[in-house]
Amino acid sequence: MRVIGIREFGPPEVLGVDELPEPEPGAGQAVVAVEAASVIYGDVIVRSGRYPVPLPYVPGLEVGGEVVAVGPGTDRSLLGRRVVATTAGNSGGYAERALVPVAWTFPVPDELPSTTALTVFQAGAVASGMLAAMRVRDGETVLVTAAAGRIGSLLVQLARAGGATVIGAASAGKLAAVEDFGADHAVDYGVGDWPDR
Repeated sequence: MRVIGIREFGPPEVLGVDELPEPEPGAGQAVVAVEAASVIYGDVIVRSGRYPVPLPYVPGLEVGGEVVAVGPGTDRSLLGRRVVATTAGNSGGYAERALVPVAWTFPVPDELPSTTALTVFQAGAVASGMLAAMRVRDGETVLVTAAAGRIGSLLVQLARAGGATVIGAASAGKLAAVEDFGADHAVDYGVGDWPDR
């Protein structure tokens, strides 16, 4: 099985293609044929060496694809199902096949591409949870910093859909994206007086 892994820490060029044996699922686990794997900031931090792990290492915390194997005693109805999932040990997603805990595996509707489902998988849960904890209501104003990022962009969209006026703060080059996500106002937080604006 081909994987994209790292044998040394450093810039993106340290990523390389390797061959590893296919994962074998244990009880409560499944194997997903990976259609898409997220690339999140945590993967970048590990790859760069700022959060060292034992090497060699295969990054990849989130995957989307079809369940092709299940472990002993695991519900066989998952076989052939498209899912998004967190990888076992929070690694191994940059591979043709990834080992996942069934408890962190969620079905994807047929009409939804795996890439879209994966984009909102954990980030969507974080954004929804934040807005629920804040009890954002219709007519309130919400400031979202890093509004062009994965979670920030979802916060902008969900707050706006909930009836809030949304101020999205981002760097100058990302303001158009913040507006496209639905922010009522987009502010460059690289400008010293942005809080006054």
